[in-house]
Amino acid sequence: MIIKNVNGIGQGELESMALAMNLSANRLLIDDAKAKKVALLNQIKVIGSLGILLLAKQQNLLDEFNDVCQKPHRFITMGLFFCPVIVSL
Repeated sequence: MIIKNVNGIGQGELESMALAMNLSANRLLIDDAKAKKVALLNQIKVIGSLGILLLAKQQNLLDEFNDVCQKPHRFITMGLFFCPVIVSL
């Protein structure tokens, strides 16, 4: 399994991408912006932490999603990548 464009990507991210490819996973849970780009370049579908929260809310598994989304700075300060459109949903 060859992962393209690995400059600046940690060993853990690379191994998770290889595992996702080997398992033909539906999605790879990953929040690092650079690693997400590399995964997408390698045709690996990705989802981030906020995407998981959104799915949980849509399936009525999470009651406090609005509270989480009103405080996205908590995710940003932890270095997590997310699309601002998710926060507006």
